[in-house]
Amino acid sequence: MTIGDEFKTHLTRRMIPFWSSLADTQYGGFIGEHDGNNPLPRADKGSIYHARILWFFSAAARILGNRALLSNAEQAYEFIKQNFIDARSGGVYWSVDYTGKPLDTDKHIYTLAFTLYGLSAYYRASKNPEVLERVQAIFTCMETYYRTPQGYIEQCDANFRPLVNTKLSESLSTPKTMNSMLHIMEAYTEYFIALDGADGAGEALGYIYDLMLDHVLCDEKGRMDLFFDDNFRPQSDEKSYGHDIEASWLLTEAARVLGRLSADRSRFLHLLDTTVAEGFDGRALCNERKNGAEDTDRIWWVQAEAVVGLVNGYELTGAGGYLQKARAIWENTKAGIIGEKEWYWGRTAAGEPFDRPIAGMWKCPYHNGRMFLEVIKRGVEF
Repeated sequence: MTIGDEFKTHLTRRMIPFWSSLADTQYGGFIGEHDGNNPLPRADKGSIYHARILWFFSAAARILGNRALLSNAEQAYEFIKQNFIDARSGGVYWSVDYTGKPLDTDKHIYTLAFTLYGLSAYYRASKNPEVLERVQAIFTCMETYYRTPQGYIEQCDANFRPLVNTKLSESLSTPKTMNSMLHIMEAYTEYFIALDGADGAGEALGYIYDLMLDHVLCDEKGRMDLFFDDNFRPQSDEKSYGHDIEASWLLTEAARVLGRLSADRSRFLHLLDTTVAEGFDGRALCNERKNGAEDTDRIWWVQAEAVVGLVNGYELTGAGGYLQKARAIWENTKAGIIGEKEWYWGRTAAGEPFDRPIAGMWKCPYHNGRMFLEVIKRGVEF
């Protein structure tokens, strides 16, 4: 069996049926949590969770050539449209309860970026003109209320008044984060492709891409700096292996559509190679380095991004060593992280499982689903 066939089997026999089963036929959207044994139908529902589900089913429908999957994408789209998007003022709420009633009405750039990402993918798959209008409205909102001459404001209230940025870190509250900027760039790349570069997509993508290269990508240390003040001065010495290897290929994708890959590819390869040299132990990619200590946990999304990053490294160089490492990570992930229904949150290096939901606000078919789809799309065997 080829790796492409193996990945298609995982998608069609496990992931797609599992996530389809979480469609909330009573209140709309998708049930907000699954504890590993049962769905929790009264769990709160997140906008990032729904936007990522929208992206997954839209991309799967297009890449697998199965338009029937658009019914699941529509399930997510309708809930986003009716419950997360503020019809009066624009923007996207952070969370709602299980019935769709707004809970956290802050409008974080991270939620808008993922909503743009999901809507752009849905438009690419469906070509629905109503979706295009909503895609353009979200993009306009991001550029109008959040963009400044020094990057993007991240956290606002329901009326777009800036707030202290607290939602993307357990340790630091800083005005700017790598995490938000990375996913703005990711969303703008998808938006650029969906609109063939029209409607200001190229200029906006070029702006965030330059911010990433000028302020976030630290060539000296071979990493992405994580937290910044308003003037892009780094505020932490932490290293996130998963984000670094994810950035190595997302930067490649942005550079490719901008026509800048040949000029910048060496920087992305340096980021990839440093991440692998420091964080790969022969079986898995470590989680992070914080306060000088190595966190060797095997987290599900880090392993998924590592596979894509290594496949991307092979495509950029033709070096087979990247594929050998991708295979090792895949085999280790199969053995310890993939469950009957969905991937577990992860395990410690000693093999102890994490007691975390297999579906929830931050656990959805984005990283692992995207890994499957990216490898299938690229047609690389390992």
